[in-house]
Amino acid sequence: MRGIRANRAKGFPKFSDILTALNLEALVVYVVAYDLKSPHDTGDDYDRVIDAVKAAGTTWCHLEKSVWLIASDETASDIRDALKRYLNEEDLLFVARLFGNWASFNMGSRRTDWLKHRTF
Repeated sequence: MRGIRANRAKGFPKFSDILTALNLEALVVYVVAYDLKSPHDTGDDYDRVIDAVKAAGTTWCHLEKSVWLIASDETASDIRDALKRYLNEEDLLFVARLFGNWASFNMGSRRTDWLKHRTF
């Protein structure tokens, strides 16, 4: 707490003020996971879905082959509906809001730093 007060005393803005200025306070982090089924699981198929996932969020973090985190002001249903257009009938899709309680193992600093810099 002392560090926060000292920073405010020196004129540094509060983190919430920075979020407001950047219009990021309304963003929510979602887990997006999908499984493309054969024969629609080629590199081109994955590229098409990956581009759609990236476009669905303001910012994103690639966790694993078919698991992403995205920050968005949309609902999980809105994101699902936007991504469904890029999937085939046999493919699977899961979208869920991620809350602040998370843990990881061997994910690397790039991924964990992305999460640490999100408020949710």
